[in-house]
Amino acid sequence: MTTQIFPLAVSAAISLDPTTFPAGPAGPQGVPGPAGAPAPSTKLEQLVVNWDSNTLVANGTFIALLSSQWTSATILSCSCVCTGGSFTANIQINGVPVTGLSAVNVTSTLAKTSATGGSTLPIGGTITGVISGVTGTPTNAAIQLNLQTSFN
Repeated sequence: MTTQIFPLAVSAAISLDPTTFPAGPAGPQGVPGPAGAPAPSTKLEQLVVNWDSNTLVANGTFIALLSSQWTSATILSCSCVCTGGSFTANIQINGVPVTGLSAVNVTSTLAKTSATGGSTLPIGGTITGVISGVTGTPTNAAIQLNLQTSFN
């Protein structure tokens, strides 16, 4: 009796490409996971500090926000105007000037100045403004800080 040995070349005949196999039945659905945290609610907010017609703007410091409660907040820009004079405002977060808003000129022409850095407000953070260079008798002044905020 003669025994013949044939070499196996099966590996060339097997396709490992999953797209060539028909799909089998779907397996059972797993247990749903816990609900995730809600998406943050993002809003545009304005903080306005103003002086009426009977109040002269003077060199000094004002508080625009004593303690932030937002999950996150960023000062985007500052809009300002006054009558009867002019002054400079230095907007600060926790005593540090906001880049782009450290020397905002407030005049009788409504102006909007963008923040360019250092404008993120931490939880509990304070926003202040330092007024300097008052000329004339500025009244009816308004400084509006435009923020993007969110709560979780």
